[in-house]
Amino acid sequence: MEGATRSVPTGAAVFLRQGSAAIGIRVPWTRGQDGAACPVALVDDGNAFGAARLTVSHTRGDASISRAHVPAGVAFWLRAGSGMADDRAFAAFRRAFTAAEAEVQAAPERIGIHVAGTTQRLSITAATPFTSAAQTRPAPPMATLGLDGENIGRRILARSPAIQTYLAMRRPAPPVTLSPEHATVWEAEHACATVPYEIGTDAEASGGAYLWVPEVGGQSSSGGGRATYRLQVGRAGPYRLEGRVLTPTPEDDSFFLSVRAADGSELLPEILWSPGVFTTWTWRTVKAPGQKAAAAIELPQGEVTLLLRPREPGSKIDQFRVTPAGR
Repeated sequence: MEGATRSVPTGAAVFLRQGSAAIGIRVPWTRGQDGAACPVALVDDGNAFGAARLTVSHTRGDASISRAHVPAGVAFWLRAGSGMADDRAFAAFRRAFTAAEAEVQAAPERIGIHVAGTTQRLSITAATPFTSAAQTRPAPPMATLGLDGENIGRRILARSPAIQTYLAMRRPAPPVTLSPEHATVWEAEHACATVPYEIGTDAEASGGAYLWVPEVGGQSSSGGGRATYRLQVGRAGPYRLEGRVLTPTPEDDSFFLSVRAADGSELLPEILWSPGVFTTWTWRTVKAPGQKAAAAIELPQGEVTLLLRPREPGSKIDQFRVTPAGR
C-alpha cells in the first residue's frame, strides 16, 4: 500500500496489531467547513518511519467553503485490547468493536456522542462556542498514564531525577524565624519554587548553590514561576531586606519582589528590583526603581510571605538577609 490512499467507509474501523495487543479506531462523527460529513482515509505516504496516517479532510478546496463559518470537527473512538494469544482472539476483538453501537446527536450549537464500551456506555458532549472542555461520562481517571485502573505513569515519573528535583522544590520550606535584634540570613534556594526556577551550583555561592531561571535562547521568562519564603516575625517593626546576587549584565539583573501578610494584605506591593550589574556575588539592598535609599518594610508579628518572581533569565540570587531597621 506504500504511496497509496485508501478511503475508510463511514463508521468502519481501522485496526492495528502488535504481538498480543491491538487497538481499534472508529470515526463516529465528522463535520467539515461546509457542514457536511468529511472524507476519512488511511494514507501511506512512504515516510521514513514506516507509519500510515488516518486523515480527516475538513475542507474540499472550494473558495465559497473557505468563507463559511461552520465549526468543523471530528470525533475518534479508540478501543485497546491485550492478551490476545492467537488470530482467533484478534478476530473476536475486531468483531466486537465493529458491531459496537454508536449514537451521535449533532447540531450547530451542540454535539453529543454515545458509544458502547466493553463494560458501560461512554459519552462525550460539547457546546458552542466549544472553548470549554467537553464533558465525559464516566469522568476520565485522574492518572498520568493508566493501565487496568492503576496509575503506572506516576510510578514511572517518580523515578525520574528531573521529577524528583521538581517535587523537592515544590515542598513547602520551614519558616525562617527573624531575629528582632540581629540580621537573619537564609539560602535563596531553600524556597517553595515552581518552574522555570532551578537550583544552580557555584563554588563561590553560599552552600555551593543558588536560585535562578536559566536563559533559553535569550527569551524573557515573562514573570512565569514563583519562589516563596515563609518568615516568622517575633516582634513587629521596621526591617530592611537584602539579597546576595550575581547579575552579570544589564539583560539579567532584575527580579519582581513582594511581601504579604498572612491575611493576604500587601506589606510591600510588588516592585521591580534591579540590584545593578555585578559579576561576583554581592549583597544589595532591596529598593524600588527610582529610590535613592531603601525604605524599611513594616512587618507585623506572626507569619509573612516573601514572594520572588523572575523578570530576566540569568539573574542569580544566593541568599536573603533581613535586619531590624537601625541595627
